[in-house]
Amino acid sequence: AAPAASPAPAPASPVSTGSEAAEGEGGKPAASPSANSKPKKKQRGVSPKEPHHPQVQPEKPPAEKATATMDEASLEAIAMTMIDEFKNSVNEGDVAGLVVENFKQVGTPNHKGLVNKAIQYATRSLVKHAGTRLLLAEILMHLTCEPDKESKARHYSVSMDAVVEGFRLFFINAIELGFMEDNPKLWDCFADLIVQCLETEALSFSDLNFCIPDAFVQQDEIYPCLVALFKCLKAQPNAIDLVCTGHFDALQKLFCTNKTAERIDRLLQLLAKHDCLEVDPSVYIYYAFKTEIHSDALLQWLQDHIPEPVACSEVVTLKV
Repeated sequence: AAPAASPAPAPASPVSTGSEAAEGEGGKPAASPSANSKPKKKQRGVSPKEPHHPQVQPEKPPAEKATATMDEASLEAIAMTMIDEFKNSVNEGDVAGLVVENFKQVGTPNHKGLVNKAIQYATRSLVKHAGTRLLLAEILMHLTCEPDKESKARHYSVSMDAVVEGFRLFFINAIELGFMEDNPKLWDCFADLIVQCLETEALSFSDLNFCIPDAFVQQDEIYPCLVALFKCLKAQPNAIDLVCTGHFDALQKLFCTNKTAERIDRLLQLLAKHDCLEVDPSVYIYYAFKTEIHSDALLQWLQDHIPEPVACSEVVTLKV
């Protein structure tokens, strides 16, 4: 009998050239991360780096678990610790970096809550927490500062959105939880914090347009809040300089809530009572037209009060 035929050899497996791995599933190139978030502050000297030739993307690590939202007590404890650590620092720069890293570690979902709790802590007492407000303003400055291209200083950057949302949450909590009942000087404390933030350049005057939510503007508490802010600004020798860091359209915000001028008139009356009309050129210009102050007198006031580096015509154009 003839011997049984040997089985045919199995076809060789195709050898991968590496190009398939570069394409990924479906022959499509691996997607690059998108940049959906738009920073509020410009990052000078930072440009995206493009690869010189296509490269095989390394295997992606397993996705991290979503950061859990912390409870109120935990956020309050972290906020107080963050400020105290900054207060007790010897080398401010090193501790500033540590504070920012600790801030980032709580996770993005908790950033606005942490800012809110820090504001609450700093506004508990007008006198006792005066130093705390200065420390918090410096911390916020480090969180939002831009990179220094010349000194190549480390870029302590957290999204400006987190800071703005933290302020907005503070206003909402103040109304819902009745902070004013426990602290009649709440808006004086808050005004002092805002001025400290303007001084340290943690915020610009324009940022207040976004920090104050419309839901709060509709409340009567907006009046003592704005009056306290203008009174605190008036006490600063460089008040006009601070105001000219941006344009806070307080009158427009009041008008937009109910489309009447009555609320604007009420604010103007309160500011006139406390002799604070001249703190913000936009408010004073509106008041001048409303009360028919002679244009020559208005222009003379602008020339006398606008900071030297800013042309009078620029401010008139912007403010009017």
